[in-house]
Amino acid sequence: MTFQLTDSDIQTKPEPDIKIEVRDLFTVPPQTIRPEYTTPPLPNRRLGHEKKILIGIIVLFISFLLAAGTLLTVLNRGKSYHVPLLLPESTANSTPPVLTVPQNEKSIAEITALAKKTTVKIQTETKTLWGLTATQYHGTGIAVARKQNYVLILTNQHVIENGTKYEIYTSDYKRYIGKVVALPKTNIDLALMVIEDKTGEIVPSLPIGDYSSVVQGSEVVAFGHPEGLEFSVTRGIVSALREGLFIQTDAAINHGNSGGPLISRTGQVIGINTFMIRNSHTEGLGFAIRADYVLQKEKWNCFEDFTPLWNELLKQKN
Repeated sequence: MTFQLTDSDIQTKPEPDIKIEVRDLFTVPPQTIRPEYTTPPLPNRRLGHEKKILIGIIVLFISFLLAAGTLLTVLNRGKSYHVPLLLPESTANSTPPVLTVPQNEKSIAEITALAKKTTVKIQTETKTLWGLTATQYHGTGIAVARKQNYVLILTNQHVIENGTKYEIYTSDYKRYIGKVVALPKTNIDLALMVIEDKTGEIVPSLPIGDYSSVVQGSEVVAFGHPEGLEFSVTRGIVSALREGLFIQTDAAINHGNSGGPLISRTGQVIGINTFMIRNSHTEGLGFAIRADYVLQKEKWNCFEDFTPLWNELLKQKN
């Protein structure tokens, strides 16, 4: 609000009338005043980004597992535990054998009673890089010759491989300490051990059979200590003869049976159970190495002199 004198007031008397003019002070339009407020924090987009990364990692991991499973399936086709997949032996210009039923067949119970006296369990002790005792491996062996208090035992090489101590057990829990005395000159999965048996409990009661007399389709019995269990027996047939060295059988052969005898119904040791082929689409593929390989002395490297035992063993060759 202001006071203003007009010209007429100035020209009049000394005491002019005072005219009061009220002017609107708000001639300038009021400005809009925006209310003050705090801007809310933006959502944390980092968490969503991390979720995407996590999902991506999970997807990649699942893809890796699927690819690895497919690769392992391909690699395991025909894979064996100890030797490569065997190729069928050529049958060109060969005459199939005539299957005849031997007249001197024994019952499985009779063969089992004899095998119990000659089959042993082998426990191999190894050492780690730090000198500690490693997990002991269980396998099987069979006595093939005896001279006085010494017994010669045939088994698989992979049963005694890298061993520092060998404990031998009979079916009635007698314990002996074994020593490796010979290995084949070639890459054949066999080994010979010697133990001292003053009790006379271990008896080589089953002769070594001739590989040439083994006939496809004939019945066989396998003995051993599967998975370290006690003496057991399984039955099957000779499924095939492979490469002049292996006998294929459908008799059950498991870990621990390695080194045990495969016996014909005539009571002859025709093979040494060695490995199986096992995967998701195979069954009943067990293999034994021909047992009469042990009679070929020229094919062995001997680390100890056990000539008396050799002589006893080679008597079966005649």
